[in-house]
Amino acid sequence: VLNDIEAGREMLRHAIDASIGRRRLRSPRAIIGVPADATHAERTALVATASDAGVRVVHLVPEPLAAAFGAGLPVDEPEGSMLIECGAGTTEVVILSLGTLCVQRSVRVGGQALDQAIADHLHSKHKFLIGKGTAERVKLDIAARLVGDQSHMADLELKGHNVLSGGPAILSVYAQEIVEVIDRHAALIVDVVRDALNETAPELSRDIHDRGIVLSGGSASVLLLQHAITRATGLATHVAAEPLRCVAKGLGAMMV
Repeated sequence: VLNDIEAGREMLRHAIDASIGRRRLRSPRAIIGVPADATHAERTALVATASDAGVRVVHLVPEPLAAAFGAGLPVDEPEGSMLIECGAGTTEVVILSLGTLCVQRSVRVGGQALDQAIADHLHSKHKFLIGKGTAERVKLDIAARLVGDQSHMADLELKGHNVLSGGPAILSVYAQEIVEVIDRHAALIVDVVRDALNETAPELSRDIHDRGIVLSGGSASVLLLQHAITRATGLATHVAAEPLRCVAKGLGAMMV
């Protein structure tokens, strides 16, 4: 949740100064999103950091709940909604109804792990090293192709380091090879989605069948997961409008 307490404190101070200025009559209050499975120690550290930054009152809200509000789901209604929040390090799957998380599952797998899986595959199979930035660009490229015309899954040309020759090189890789890496990665998340659906009450399951599943979070990971989850569950899967901003929009709405 918070890897660098000092950096987090300074970031919050800067955000407060930028939004309401240094001269204020009293300390502000804040609402902060946290992973639904955040530990007590992680939550305590975040509250302490916010207090040190000058926040008077701190409210912690599960990020999937905030994302559901931001995505425009009928969170407070007596009907079921399903949302998958795709973060950089964690993917969270929730079933919501009447303003609460009825079912919550998470896996510490996200967009960064997918980048690493792509890099590891190229190293293992082709003895070819790429950086984090290149791995992310490969992910974005594949996501764009899956959304577009999949009949033109041409080779990818990657620039990196050839381990065998010991120097810079260009590697040509068939895109389908990377898609298979992504599918193996997505299978970990699909298993969590299935677990959540299996634990959902019949009444809520009916609503989810009618409405489908909504995805929010990192854009590339969301687009890649959309296809995998639809194939695995048979349910319609939709990407929320402005998926990267769903949590922020939801937190803003909850402050009103």
